[in-house]
Amino acid sequence: MIASKRDSLCMRILRARYKVRNDWLRKNPPKRASSVWKAIEGTKMLIAKGACYLIGDDTFVNAWIDPWIPWVQGFKPKPEDESIIQNPLMVSQLIDASCRSWKINLLQELFDSTSVQAIIQIQISLTPRPDKLIWVLDQKGDFSVNSAYRASHNQSPSNAPYNVPWQRVWRLRAPEGTKMLLWRIGQNAIPTKENIVLRIGEGDPNCVLCGKNIENCYHLFFKCNGVRALWFASCDGLRSDSIPIFTNEDIVKFIVSPNSFLGVVSARNKEDNELDSLRMLITLEAIWFMRNQLLHNASHIDIMEASQLIKKRTLEYANKTLSKEKTISKNKSVNGWEVPEDGRIKINVDAAMFENATALAVVARNKNGKVLKVWAKRHEWCSPMQAEAAAIYWAI
Repeated sequence: MIASKRDSLCMRILRARYKVRNDWLRKNPPKRASSVWKAIEGTKMLIAKGACYLIGDDTFVNAWIDPWIPWVQGFKPKPEDESIIQNPLMVSQLIDASCRSWKINLLQELFDSTSVQAIIQIQISLTPRPDKLIWVLDQKGDFSVNSAYRASHNQSPSNAPYNVPWQRVWRLRAPEGTKMLLWRIGQNAIPTKENIVLRIGEGDPNCVLCGKNIENCYHLFFKCNGVRALWFASCDGLRSDSIPIFTNEDIVKFIVSPNSFLGVVSARNKEDNELDSLRMLITLEAIWFMRNQLLHNASHIDIMEASQLIKKRTLEYANKTLSKEKTISKNKSVNGWEVPEDGRIKINVDAAMFENATALAVVARNKNGKVLKVWAKRHEWCSPMQAEAAAIYWAI
């Protein structure tokens, strides 16, 4: 009993120290944390398998990004239209407070038929009650170490992870080796430091590149400070740390369809999107190679050199798989800039649309393509055309 009270007190202290709130599952881990808290943060992917909100009357459950539908994969709804901008939407907004029932018309307007059928099965309480996070892998809804252990060991290559668009992965026009790497990431079959420690039971789980956070796939490939600069340089100012990736499944979905995953409205055609996926796949491969070189050979990391190699490989493979006419139209997208006149500096701008904000980026290069300066900032949400205009105005 004394030990139990002591453990409970320690957990309350940790929760207060690291400001654990309702958005903990989707929030990035703190940059500086104790080894104990890093280990707890490393369990997010496991907890996400069974954590789901029991809907009440509170307003903090986000319908797009929080888990709240027990009968669908991932506990999150799918949009009726993939191009829809997923603005912040609370589940409470989907409920008619006067008669305590779902707003069916609104559900059908936003979500696909499978999600709608699952949502209307959720019983709305007639008496007010707070939203509650429960563990659906237990009949009573209570989390336990035993049930979490069983959930982690029941996952096998034949049944996990679920809801991954594997057919779209294999249809990507990309090198077979890079597609296989993405498959291994999606199956969590890649030897990250976390996976090695979980299987062996000992060792250092910290990231090879930054040494501060637990090295799992979503940290290594997207959140680590050591790779954020590479994404920014090789993918036209992409801010990898702002992408809502928390599981290996999210990585696969993002690579296969970046715009749909981010809820970005884009006028790019199918070939442009395929080229984006190709470049991101090659970036994943470059990160894994860079990590292994540092781990096994203590090699020096040159972000600009790696970025140029990614662009070169992307262009080479695009030339092999795309027709000549299509390749010509893609070259600008791969290079991202044209050579300025001698003695001049060229400034490129871009904008990206997210759920509730816009990101602006400005890059300055000389005639050799060397990056001289990079600026990026958040901007209030607006239309794509307004965002592009804001980026140009900011550059000027």
